[in-house]
Amino acid sequence: MNAQILPCRDDLSSIRTIAGGSVANTIRGLSAGFGISTGIIGACGDDSQGVLFVSNMSFSGVDLTRLRTKKGHTAQVV
Repeated sequence: MNAQILPCRDDLSSIRTIAGGSVANTIRGLSAGFGISTGIIGACGDDSQGVLFVSNMSFSGVDLTRLRTKKGHTAQVV
């Protein structure tokens, strides 16, 4: 997913949307950056943000066998 952020009216800067949160970022960094075996216990929604979360974490090698997908929205912070 891509988003646009407008620091001022005349300047468009593209940013990339990735799954995260402090714990998720740490787990992904340990797995992808240092090759440490990691996993996450939790839940995400069955929406596009949940699909993004699963995709990003899987790509980084995080074990998602204890991640549940629930109906509804995935929590987000901007």
